[in-house]
Formats: sequence, C-alpha cells, structure tokens
Amino acid sequence: MNTVRLFCGAILLSALSATANAAQLTFTESVTGSGSLGSAFTNQLVTISGTADTSGIVTGTGLYTLFIPTATLTVGGFAPVTLNGGVTVFSNTFAQVAGFEAHSPTFDVFDTVSPAFASYSLGAITASGTLQNAAAGTAFSTSGGSFVLSSTTGISTFTAAAASIGVAPEPSSIALLGTGLFAFAGAARRKLRRA
Repeated sequence: MNTVRLFCGAILLSALSATANAAQLTFTESVTGSGSLGSAFTNQLVTISGTADTSGIVTGTGLYTLFIPTATLTVGGFAPVTLNGGVTVFSNTFAQVAGFEAHSPTFDVFDTVSPAFASYSLGAITASGTLQNAAAGTAFSTSGGSFVLSSTTGISTFTAAAASIGVAPEPSSIALLGTGLFAFAGAARRKLRRA
C-alpha cells in the first residue's frame, strides 16, 4: 500500500513540475524611426512584441531562435497591427545581437547589438544598444497594410520579461495530475473501509 502511495505521489509531483517548467516570455524591441504604415510617420516609437513559450527555443552554435506566431507592431500615433506570418525572435551570441525576423517577407525588421547578448539564450533580459540591420525600405505585411521603416534614430532596446498571462498546463500534465488524485482517493477509500 505504501508503494502505491509513493508511486502516485511521484506521478503527482512530476505532473506539477512539468507544468511549472513552461515559461512564457514577452519579447519586445523598440526604436525611434520614420516610415509608413498606411500613411507616413516621422520620429515615432516603433515597437515589436510577442509572447511565446521558451520550451520551443531552437538552439544552434551560438544561435538561439524562437517562433512567435502572433507579433504586434505598434507605431506612435497608429493603432497596433499584427505582423502577418508571425516572427522569429533570435539571439546570435557571436555577433552579440538579438532581434526579430519577420516572415512576410522573411527579413530582419531591426536588431539590437549589445555586449549583453554575448551569452544570451533568449531568457529574461533588458538591453539597449546600437541598431543593426534596420530593414530600410522593406515593406512588411501587416493586418493594417504595409509597414515600411525608412530611417531610425538613437538606440534600440530589446527586452524579454515574464508574460503577464497565465500559463495553461498541457493536457498530458492535467491527465497525470488527475490520475494521481484518483489513486489517492482510491487508497483513502480502501483505508476507510478497513477501519
């Protein structure tokens, strides 16, 4: 009987730990720029942001990537829009750069270069640095029409922080949790019958 309880307890703890390991991070990158989003804008804050589960990070030699299916683009004075096709957030430790690559078209929107990215593997961070690979003149497809960033000024800032939304456990963890609770209930019921 003690073996059954120990086994059920181990199942319950593994289910709880599996749900706790999923980390949702919101990645954000901002720069001041000029361009167009349906109509022209000048020297406005341009921000890309998206939330993803870090368990989906793909690693390579010095390169870390994470696909974000829904990314929001915000330009000062305009309503937020969604970048079509999603984005990939990335970090290249060799080049000490992190940023967003759009998927429609497949091209970096803009990247931040900072020594803080020398060992960055897409965890929580805030770093400001010089702008690299601003896609000057490239038209990106959004839910609000084409977005074109023609020029930028100042520095860019890249941030990754815990998402403000709750993490929902995947169905297999819920099933394991239910199995463990069911086993505990059965053991308690048998003990009460014997008493």
